[in-house]
Parts: sequence; structure tokens; C-alpha cells
Amino acid sequence: MEALHDRGEWWLPETPEVKVAGEIEIEHHGSPRLELARFLADGDPDRRYDVVLGTTLAGEPITLEGLRQVGRPSVYSRRLPEPIQREILTSDWAYVGAHLEDPGARTFREATIELSDLMTWAGPSGFDEQLGRNVRDITLSLVLPDQLVANLPLGKVTLGHGWQTTGDLRRSRGIAKSVAWWIEVPEPLAAPELLARFGNPLRYLLTFATDRPNEIERLTVKTMRYDDVHGTNVVVEYPRSSDRRKAVDSFGEGYLFDVPLIGERFESLITTWFALYDRIRPALNLLFGPRYRPGTFTDNHFLNVVAAAEGYHRATMRNEILSRSAHGAMLRSIYDGVPTEHLAWLKERLAHSNEPTLRERLVELHGRASEVVSGVLGGADDYAGPVVRARNALTHRGPADRAPDISGREMFRMAEQTVFLMTACLLLDLGFSDLEAVAATRRSRRFRVLTEVFGRS
Repeated sequence: MEALHDRGEWWLPETPEVKVAGEIEIEHHGSPRLELARFLADGDPDRRYDVVLGTTLAGEPITLEGLRQVGRPSVYSRRLPEPIQREILTSDWAYVGAHLEDPGARTFREATIELSDLMTWAGPSGFDEQLGRNVRDITLSLVLPDQLVANLPLGKVTLGHGWQTTGDLRRSRGIAKSVAWWIEVPEPLAAPELLARFGNPLRYLLTFATDRPNEIERLTVKTMRYDDVHGTNVVVEYPRSSDRRKAVDSFGEGYLFDVPLIGERFESLITTWFALYDRIRPALNLLFGPRYRPGTFTDNHFLNVVAAAEGYHRATMRNEILSRSAHGAMLRSIYDGVPTEHLAWLKERLAHSNEPTLRERLVELHGRASEVVSGVLGGADDYAGPVVRARNALTHRGPADRAPDISGREMFRMAEQTVFLMTACLLLDLGFSDLEAVAATRRSRRFRVLTEVFGRS
């Protein structure tokens, strides 16, 4: 939704007869903010409020959840016998469109999620515009594409196109297109849980597929509070990134794949992505983090993506050199010859001795995607060796060691190489063939950087 700034009256659910005038301000990137003419309740001046209800002058019902005081300014005047106390609150969540007093009312079976680049990624909307012989003669037609459905263990995820008329339909009229994910769950979930289970995986899917950071532009839930047949749509607002980018207009600007390219594999890809997200979420956080914070220092960016590759390998590939029984027998033979006073220290040092080294992990990832990455990264040792040396130089320095002699340009190149490798592996995980993964990665901005800027083809 667009920014909301309106006046209204506000009250606590337990004391609906005590209403306080105030102003609500809801921005896309900040916490919803409520400034009141006086305290909502007497007592502890630093108290928090679980829920505050309100209605704007325009008649819009709003529920604020998780409020805390950020200021209690006093207004003084010679004409007033005592200062006027004002209360300023911020909330974690705002529900615009309904009064939801109790926790059960703030759980939902249905939600829609809109993302930055979803309109383009989802493919043609079915909207067609034809000009006639006269400049004023325009014919519009709209045939919505079929909905695409993925049945997950968590619930049903549907990708669907929509439209609505705009203007007053007399002096002005138009058609606004939309695309959203429609979520249906068997048991009601609170908005934070809906975001954690569905919103974040879908946001990362778009970030990966479009090779651009994507944000949830709109989260709408459906409550049966006012209409137990059709339900009432409620817009949920919460703090998000302040970097609102313009969505791209067409496929091809770095997109790895889109819905028309996926075709009939839509359900299998979505199902696989959700399972993969649950398995490697910490690695994805590290991988995509720099894209959401492009000002990250180059060495931090490098360490992030190398840690992402290490975590991804740990979660998806072998994490033992020897079998557990063989490794256990080897450790017991070592411990038998060690003095008792050194045993605790040695066990701690050997706790991870059966895990592959970073070099072995990177080489194995390279081997997994060698048909996709060899022409860009070179051989496995050519890629892994410099990355390991740089990582060790940055993380294993003592207080007397000087900074590693690695240029920012070289560190950036190795970071981009690692992201390229991770991209190839994730595409293969999603069911793309080697040839399809090659075509997808060659469309990416990262491929152009590695081949055109750093000169490897």
C-alpha cells in the first residue's frame, strides 16, 4: 500500500470507551508510528501495549500490534496550568482494514504476496491493446492466463494474474494489472509465521531467478471477521527495506529463468525450492545478503559468499571423510596414547577432524557443476586455491600479521566466481539440465562481469 498518514481516534481493546485522538503514519520501510494527544493508559509511563485499535477520519479500521513508546514529549504554554503530555508509539505490525482484538483473530488461512519483479517474472498478463484507425479508437481485451498451483506440505501456493478498474469510470477509467502469490494453509497462521513459511522463501526465489534483490511490496491477509462468506482483505504493514527499486520492464535483464521458461515444471520447481530453502536457509542468507546491502565492504562480501558455499556444501553434500565408525576407531587409538591432562584439549582440537576442508568443499562443488562453470572459472584447483588462500589470509591473522596483499579487484572477482558457482549448483538442484543451466548463467550479469571485465571466456 502507499504511505498512510491520517488522524483518528485510538483505544485499548479492554477499555473501548476511552478513546484518544492521534495521528497514524505508515511508511513502507519504517515501523508504523502513532502519535497520541495524551497517554492511552495510566500507570507505568514506559509500558508497552500488545494491541491498540483505531479508526481514521476516513473510516478505515486499523489494528496495531506490538507497540512500544519511543517518546513522551511535553507541550508547555503560559496559557496552560500544566504541560500537556503526548505519547509516541511504534508498532511491529499494522493491520489496515479490520479491528482484530484477540490473538485468534490475527491468524489467517489465506494471504496474497506481491513482490517487486513478480509482474515481469510471471510472464504475459493476457492484456492486449489495439489501436483503431482513429487516434481515439482503442480496443482493450483481457484474457487472464491460467493459474499455476503448487501443493506443498505447508499448504497450497498459487501464482495468479488479476486486474481491476481504475478512475471514477466517468471522466477517467483504466485497467490496473496485478500478479500475486495466493497462499492457502490448512490451519490458521499469524502474519509473522506466514512470512517466515511462505513470504521469505518466495522472496528469495525471485531474488535468485531475477538476479536482483526483491522485496515484498504488499502482504494481504483475509479475515472472516466482517464477512464470513467472502472474507475481508486486510493489508499487513511492517518494517521492510528502504531501497524500493523500479521493477524491470521485460525478461532478459539478467533473469536466470521466468515462469514461461519453466513451463509445466512449475509445481516441481516450487516444491523443490521450498524444500531446499528449509535445508540451506543460512547459506542463502549469506549468499543474498550482499545483494540487499550493495554497499558492503568487498572483503565482507567475499567472506559472506565463501561461507555460503561452505554452508551449502555442508547441508547438501558429504560432510565426512571417513565413515563414523572408522573415524571413531582412529580417534580412540589416538586418545589411548595421550596423557590424561591433555585429553580434553585434544578432543576439542579434533572435534571437526573428519570434515572436508574448505578446499575440498569448493573442489567438490566445482565438480558438481563443472559442465556449467569450467569455461568461466577454469579448473577446480585454479578456482579453489586462490579463494582458500584469500579466505585464510583474512580470517587466520594474528595481531602482528599485516593485512593480506590481495587487491579489492581480485577479491571482488573471487566473490563473483563463488556466486557464479553457487548459482550453477542451485539451478541444477532445481532440476535444470546442464545445458539449461549454461544458458541461464550466461544471461546473468555476473557472467558478463567475469568474462568481459576480467577477461575469461
